[in-house]
Formats: sequence, C-alpha cells, structure tokens
Amino acid sequence: MSQWSAELTKLASNALLAQRVSSINSLSALCESLGADIKEVARGCGADSRIGGDFLRASLGFGGSCFHKDLSSLVWLCDSLGLTAVADYWHQVLVMNEFQTSRFSQRILSTINVRGARIACLGFAFKEGTGDARNTPATRVCQELLTAGARLSVYDPKVPADHILSMLTEEAVESTAANSARVDVGYNCVSVCSRALEAIEGAQAVVVLTAWPEFRCINWEQALQTMPELAHIFDGQAMLDHEHLQKLGFQVVSMGK
Repeated sequence: MSQWSAELTKLASNALLAQRVSSINSLSALCESLGADIKEVARGCGADSRIGGDFLRASLGFGGSCFHKDLSSLVWLCDSLGLTAVADYWHQVLVMNEFQTSRFSQRILSTINVRGARIACLGFAFKEGTGDARNTPATRVCQELLTAGARLSVYDPKVPADHILSMLTEEAVESTAANSARVDVGYNCVSVCSRALEAIEGAQAVVVLTAWPEFRCINWEQALQTMPELAHIFDGQAMLDHEHLQKLGFQVVSMGK
C-alpha cells in the first residue's frame, strides 16, 4: 500500500476499536434506563458473525495512549482537510468515552454520601495486565471522589504507589512503607495499599476501576466483615459475580445493569 494508506490504516484501526468501546458503553447507559443487561445485549450482538464479540465489554471507557492519540490525530487530519462532519463523527467517540467515565462517578456520588467516607478503589491501570496508567479512567473517577470529600485507599498490582499519588495530587508524597504510601489532599486522604483486602478494610464502598482477574478471587465474605453495614460495590468493569455478592449482603451497582 502507499505511505498515506499505511498511515491512515494505523489511525483507522485504533479509531474503529475505540468506536466499538464507545458504542457498547453508550448502550450500557440505555440498558440502565430500560432495565436491560448490557452483558446479555453484548452477547446477543456478538453472536452475529458480522459483528463478533471483541471489544464489546461495557466498562469505564478506554484509556492508554494509543486510542486517544490516534483518534485525536484522525480528528485533526479531517479538520485540516475541511472534512468537518467526519472530524465531528470521530470526535464524538472521545466525547462518549468521557461521558461514560463521568457517568460512573455520578452514579457513585448519587448513591452514597462519600464525604468523610473511606472508599476502596481496586485497580488504577488503564487495563488489566499492564502498569500503564496513562489516560486511565481511574484518575478521573478518583479525582471526582476526592473533590466530593472521600478518603481513598487504592490498590493496583502493577502501578507503583508514587505514580498513583503523583497522578492524584500535586502535594508532597510521604512514603510510609516499601509498598505503601500516604498523602493528605486538603481534608481528603489518599493511601496506596499493597493488597486488595488491605484497601477494602473499613471502607464504606468498593469501586472496581480495572478488570484485574484477581478481583474475582477476593474473599468477599471476609471483606464484608471488615466493612460497615450497607456496604456498596460499584463495579465499573462489570466483571464480578453480582448475584453472589448480593447474597452476601453487598449493595451492588454495575455498568449497564
């Protein structure tokens, strides 16, 4: 292929994948309003061989560097060539991604009073299997919780504690242990923990921000014993066994349900 075809293929491939993420996330909002289940919708759509099931998992939205960078480049290219309608079309994929992240934060804030409450945030990387937190949706969710007055205990198996803290605050970081750090942000507080159960202990609510497989294996019965009554789980990755958690006594809020 020609050089322009090759360069456009790179941009278009990531743009099309990002578009699928934003498409399923837009439908997750509709599912919540109608009482449908986004997992069932995604499974039904994915069974159509013309569509397939890849990149049809509702979540907080995409992060990382590639999707944002390539979509922005595609929008800029279209704008520079006077293709305003095309630029607007691809820009809307980014708009929907931001909407999904903000919508999840607002669901938390409209469900519980977070001021002064300890909130366990599980995951910080933009996706499972990496320590990369560039453009991670977790940053925005955490910042909105902090602004509302929450105290956060964060756990991610790959992202370093100092990196998490530097992304959440510009205040000085005080390390208190090899794998733990703590910093005050005004009246708020962020602590980075070395284990999921450590982050959950004493928390009023748990917020799942990254789809790390180990979160499915947490001893949730043990976790609940360390939490106050009416403990909530906000599953931003729609990955946990919600029926089991509800039987244990958790109040569960998930994307697309």
